[in-house]
Amino acid sequence: MRKPGASGTKHLFKRHDAGCKNTKGDPVDCNCQWSGKYKGKEKVLSVWAKVAINTRNKKDAIPVLNRFKKAIDDKVYDPNGEHPAVGTEELFETAIDEWAILQEARGVTGLRRDAQGKIVKTSLRAMLGLLKDKKRGLGAMTLEQVASGAKTIETWLNKTGAHGAPPPPPAEGRKPTRRAPKAWSNKTWNGYRDLLAQICDKATTWFTVKNTPRLARNPMLGIDRRVWMQPEHFKQRLDDVEAALFAACDKLDRPQHRPNRNKLTQEKADAIRAALAAEADNKNGWVHVNGKYVRATLVKDLARRFKVSTVIISQIKHGEIWNPANIKVGTKGKEMRRRLIAALRAGLRAGEMMLIKLEWVNWRPLMLKMPDGSTKKAYEITLPAGTTKASKRTGQPEQVYATDDLARVLEERRFQLRANPSSRQYIFGTEDGRYQKSFMWHELFRLAGLDYGRDKGIVWHTTRHTFISGVADHVEENGLRDGLIEDLARIRDRKTAKLYMHKRRDERAAVIAGMNR
Repeated sequence: MRKPGASGTKHLFKRHDAGCKNTKGDPVDCNCQWSGKYKGKEKVLSVWAKVAINTRNKKDAIPVLNRFKKAIDDKVYDPNGEHPAVGTEELFETAIDEWAILQEARGVTGLRRDAQGKIVKTSLRAMLGLLKDKKRGLGAMTLEQVASGAKTIETWLNKTGAHGAPPPPPAEGRKPTRRAPKAWSNKTWNGYRDLLAQICDKATTWFTVKNTPRLARNPMLGIDRRVWMQPEHFKQRLDDVEAALFAACDKLDRPQHRPNRNKLTQEKADAIRAALAAEADNKNGWVHVNGKYVRATLVKDLARRFKVSTVIISQIKHGEIWNPANIKVGTKGKEMRRRLIAALRAGLRAGEMMLIKLEWVNWRPLMLKMPDGSTKKAYEITLPAGTTKASKRTGQPEQVYATDDLARVLEERRFQLRANPSSRQYIFGTEDGRYQKSFMWHELFRLAGLDYGRDKGIVWHTTRHTFISGVADHVEENGLRDGLIEDLARIRDRKTAKLYMHKRRDERAAVIAGMNR
């Protein structure tokens, strides 16, 4: 039999007032206050939470009871009353998804959705461990836990960064990657810390239907960024090797023939073809090959000698394989030359460069008057909002200007692609104007004799460093206005520009020599 005042819910009951006549009936039939008792602590819930609770509806008391029990479990219970909540009970994963949707609405690219419309496979979700094991990541924490969990978040960042972020799950039909994740550098650690700070800061501006903030404070403000200085080996320019890079482009225009070289080479195939031609005749004991008679034993001997089948011997004889006349020469070098010019002459990033189409160019050229009295032609390229790093944030298009050899590249491509449909008019894409997401810059740097790599400070993005450094030199030498470097480089502030303005060592030494003269 149920005890007097018991509600049927564990730890929830009523201590009836002295004049209450419902001491043995259902608690919802009287106006006495709901109480909670848990781990030896008892409190009238409406007094502890400082809220009015419907005395005739048990469902209104249960959420307060749960908060009462949670405060005791978390050892933050105060008998004088409930502390204001610093966050809601919803998962941090929900806030991350809503932040990603907001970013997508602002024009941020790279967010992919599944059949149900949920954003999947972003670097953020992979970093937070939300794709497979939620217990490892921060996504399983509630916003209330996040708000007071700065120490937990920092510990998790240090642990995850030490071993590398967990690899994302493989796409359907693909094998999982076995590559060991790299440990985070201080720069990467700071990047993820700042990313979490952005999400938490946004969550503090979101309110529930009861007009309470979903996150009352940003816990990331209590986590300091790590000290990071740009390594000296990243402060490089490619001026001295520019000629070598352009020369390497010609080496990329090589034959595209890629037969199985484990058994044959072009020299061996030529030897087989010569042996077959020398033995051709028209008498008994011969077989008919390519309009001529060849001794059958010779075909078998050649197949045995070069360890290939007689079918291969026949294909070589017919010119179907290993035939220099049928080998096509590629166009990778021509494509790479255009991209190299665009990067060095206009400072275009790789991703935005590959998106440029003919229709983005204003074909009415600007005629610029030079100091020597001559005129120079320049074309304006408008990069739409969402296609560049800054425009994803500002929502405004950006302009790039092409002169000299880059202007000639634009004119040549306009003539070359003028008859193509709009989907095949990418200026820096494939030779026939198709879009190409990535390209083989590693091979170009190898052929140019460069020891490339992020740890060595030479990557494709170094071409942008070279452009911005050249702009800075020209602005300083000619005494042009402040802010012009940031405008031409399309970067946010002077502090960022200084990361790109790399002076040569001999130039810096010359300045010191001039001061001490």
